[in-house]
Amino acid sequence: MPTRDAASVVVRFEIQGEPDAPESNVVVEVMVPRPIMLAALTDAFPYEGQFHFRQRVTIKGQRTHCWLDLTESATSSDLQPPAGKRLDIRALPLWFGEQSSNNEGVLDVDWGIDDQVSIPLHS
Repeated sequence: MPTRDAASVVVRFEIQGEPDAPESNVVVEVMVPRPIMLAALTDAFPYEGQFHFRQRVTIKGQRTHCWLDLTESATSSDLQPPAGKRLDIRALPLWFGEQSSNNEGVLDVDWGIDDQVSIPLHS
C-alpha cells in the first residue's frame, strides 16, 4: 500500500467490467498529489486505454454510498476524500488501446478459467 502524506491522497482504483470479464475486480492503489482533478486521476491510472471513472461518495446522514460519475467538470473539492481516508474510484473500461505482440508492458490477468486478458500498462 502506498505511504500516506499530507500532500497526497491514496487512490484505490478498481476495474469494473462485465461480470464475467477477466479484467473485472483488478485493484491497484496509487498516490495522487493534491489537488486532485480528473486529469490527475487519468495520469495516475496505470493502465492504457480509455476508462470512465466513478467515485464512491458517502450519502450524508446515511450509512450507504453511491457511485458518482466523474466528468471534466469535476472540481478538486468534488474529489477530496474525508481526512485520513482513501479515494475509491471505479474504472469502467471503454477501450484497452493497442496491444503489443510481445506482451511487453502489459498486466496479464489469469483467473484460472478459459479467458485471460492482458491489460496494457500506461507508459
